[in-house]
Amino acid sequence: QDAIDHAVSLWRPHYENACMVHTRLFDGFRELLADLSAYSVPMAVITNKLRRPAVVILDGFGISRHFRAVVGGDCTPTRKPQPEMFERAMELTGTKGRRIL
Repeated sequence: QDAIDHAVSLWRPHYENACMVHTRLFDGFRELLADLSAYSVPMAVITNKLRRPAVVILDGFGISRHFRAVVGGDCTPTRKPQPEMFERAMELTGTKGRRIL
């Protein structure tokens, strides 16, 4: 386990600096975010990535302003598909379980 922890500690800073390299937005996604924001739809990102690289990616695309919350794999005790990440996002955005997608 020590070797794995050490390898991960070496990898994380590299990934944070390179996480945009092969990352692309889907066609029309920027426009969709703008439309949803215009209707004040509360949005959050829920990802198994660590929160920091996810924020770097959102900032890199200039779309962070559309999201009220970013819940990464390091923000809750469990990851998707377990419910804790979704529950945290609902808490941060003030939404109810039946109103999320």
